[in-house]
Amino acid sequence: MARVAKNDPLAIGPVLDRGALGVVVPMVETADEAQAAVESARYGPAGRRSIGGGFMRDWLPFDDSEANDEIFVAIQIETALGVQNAAEIMRVDGVDGCWIGPWDLALSMGVDMESPALREAIRTTIAACKQAGKVPGIATPGPQNEWLEAGCLFVTVGSDVSCVHQGGVQTLDQFRRYRPRS
Repeated sequence: MARVAKNDPLAIGPVLDRGALGVVVPMVETADEAQAAVESARYGPAGRRSIGGGFMRDWLPFDDSEANDEIFVAIQIETALGVQNAAEIMRVDGVDGCWIGPWDLALSMGVDMESPALREAIRTTIAACKQAGKVPGIATPGPQNEWLEAGCLFVTVGSDVSCVHQGGVQTLDQFRRYRPRS
């Protein structure tokens, strides 16, 4: 999975061409925007993705006609308007799931991360996914059972930077505690 910079064919297609098997498309607020993301990720007739530059065809075990079935398109719902339209967004054919961005959603709603209104918006989005038979997901700073128990199956528990930082801190801590034998 790769999060693309924006909902644009020139951002989505090249990431998939280089071998990503799915995309997370940010700031989707309407069904039309979700449809545009799907069209950018799928080859015709299901979409408008260009076949040019498709390096993944050289090493993945499926051909162009099977690629549409293998690609996972996750719509990022991270605004109040996105939550308001979540049911309609999730009904778009070709959207496989969503990935909720709670920090941006909280900013959009004008609330903090502990707000009951934020939790309700997240639950509303998860319910829209489930009702449409799509995969709900969320970014979370750690294993928060609340969202796993609510049904999130596509869960990001850290960024590459935070994971590398945490590993570095743990390694340095081990060396700081090391005492050579006399």
